[in-house]
Amino acid sequence: MTTEFKEGDTVQLKSGGPIMTIESRQNDGSFWCVWFNTAKDGSSEKKGSDFKPFMLTPA
Repeated sequence: MTTEFKEGDTVQLKSGGPIMTIESRQNDGSFWCVWFNTAKDGSSEKKGSDFKPFMLTPA
């Protein structure tokens, strides 16, 4: 069964990690995902990376 993802979906890596939001689909079929890292002082930093669909699961 193949899961189709779209912009705005929340996903997580199958291996775990933070819940991410799909921002866009790349030309190679991967998805650009964004999430926030929160520091101990309460500040947060936006992070992003691309992932192949087989690496993701719906959150």
